[in-house]
Amino acid sequence: MIIVRIFLAVSLLVTMSPCLLAQSGGSDVSCVSNPSLLRIEAEKPDVFITYEKTFPFTNSKGDNYKVYWLTIHNNLKGDISFLIYDESVSASGKQGIHYWIDDTKCEQCISEEPKREIPIGYPPLDISPYFRLKSGASFSFGVPDFHLIEATKLKILFNYPWEVGREYEVAKRPSHFVYFYASELPNQNKEVNSIR
Repeated sequence: MIIVRIFLAVSLLVTMSPCLLAQSGGSDVSCVSNPSLLRIEAEKPDVFITYEKTFPFTNSKGDNYKVYWLTIHNNLKGDISFLIYDESVSASGKQGIHYWIDDTKCEQCISEEPKREIPIGYPPLDISPYFRLKSGASFSFGVPDFHLIEATKLKILFNYPWEVGREYEVAKRPSHFVYFYASELPNQNKEVNSIR
């Protein structure tokens, strides 16, 4: 395990060394002006989420609702990890990603202003397992329609492999987030598809 971590650290340094030199003034190479140093497709974000489709779902209690099928994409030249849960607690009946829901309508609210109630999502637990998403790969998951209500965004925590070791407590791990806004959903009057 130690050898793997050393290998990952060396790989990262080799990949990022032009960026580090540029930041210290030792080179004219810039990761901002040259995203291809870290990204597979330079014109796309490092990690991003896309909408795939909507399908009807009935849970084990007999509740009917729609599920938005989303996909998280890793466009980095290295792996990322995120916390998952199994289908037994999922609102889509499939394996899912832990996420929070944030209010975009009230991001700049003054503390005295009343905040509206929004869903919390599926926040991670200390016992949640990590899923490693390889470079260039993607992972699809479902989000119930009652989570992505108007003026909200879905927020997913992800980590790089060297941040997931036992030496980090969950609360003290570095935090990186990727977002998907409810406003990115297509017009829901379209025909509803089903997963096969």
